[in-house]
Order: sequence, then C-alpha cells, then structure tokens
Amino acid sequence: FAEEGGGAYGGTLTNCTLSENTAEYGGGAQGGSMTNCILTGNTASWFGGGAYESTLTNCTVTGNSAGGSGGGMMECNSDNCIVWDNSAPEDANHCNSSFRFSCTSPLPTEGDGNISAEPRFVDAENGNYHLHTDSPCIDSGNNDVVQVETDLAGNPRISNETVDMGAYERIFGR
Repeated sequence: FAEEGGGAYGGTLTNCTLSENTAEYGGGAQGGSMTNCILTGNTASWFGGGAYESTLTNCTVTGNSAGGSGGGMMECNSDNCIVWDNSAPEDANHCNSSFRFSCTSPLPTEGDGNISAEPRFVDAENGNYHLHTDSPCIDSGNNDVVQVETDLAGNPRISNETVDMGAYERIFGR
C-alpha cells in the first residue's frame, strides 16, 4: 500500500501493465507519463484509481476503483485512450481530466475526436483488452500524438493508416 502512486510514481512508462496496486491517490500511477499501457484492477482510497495527475497516450484504463472520485482517472491528460468500466461513488471513469481522440463515458464536454460508445474488448472478463473487429475505437485515434513504433503486443502502432485508441492496435488478417 502506497500513499501516492501505488504502481508507479512519476517517470515515463512505455508498453507496460500496471495492475492490482493500491494507494491513497493514483492506485495505478501518479504523475509522469504512460504510453501503450494498461491500467487495470488498481484501487485508490480517495482519488484516481487507475491514474492521478498523469499524462496518458494510447492507454487502456479499465476495471479500476476509487473510494472518492475518478475510479479510472483524475486530473489527467488523455490522448488516444480508452477509459471504460471503472468504479467510484462519483465520476466512475474520469474526473477533472482532459481527453482528445479517446473513448470514455460520459462523453467529455471538451476535446476533439472523443467517443462514448462501448469499446468492445475481445474478452475483458479474462483480461484480454485487444479490440474486437467491430470496435468503434479502431482507426479512431490521432496519429499526431503517436510516440512509439509498436503497441503493447509489439505490433506496428499504426495499422490501416490511422492509429487505434487504447494500448493495442487491431491487426486485421492475423
């Protein structure tokens, strides 16, 4: 149990999974930046079950919880992310966060390219957060913020000309 940033505190993380961590603030991570990461199963006693005061690019934030607000994230910046199916007494998925080209609910009132349709993971109950072939998150991101050449699984980060939302790129024909 950590006071802040249960899984990671500050720094830069790329292609990683932060799961089953606990902290008062930022159960999965606090501060720093994350790219192509999955934050799942993390818990914060107060705020930001998945992430708190962090910058996330092409991340999947799901299945996290907070005792106060922002079960998925609080006070974060998010590009090309999926923030879905988190829990908290208030603002289950997000609180005081900015989104661009991301999938979350409720739909943010500001930010370009956001959607609030269910992301359609292959098998979220068993931890498979790849995108199903009919996911609305496929080809829905912003190529301008892509920072790395491969996704969390080592596949090309951009397939079919436009980056997908979340930590995994959908590769058709495989």
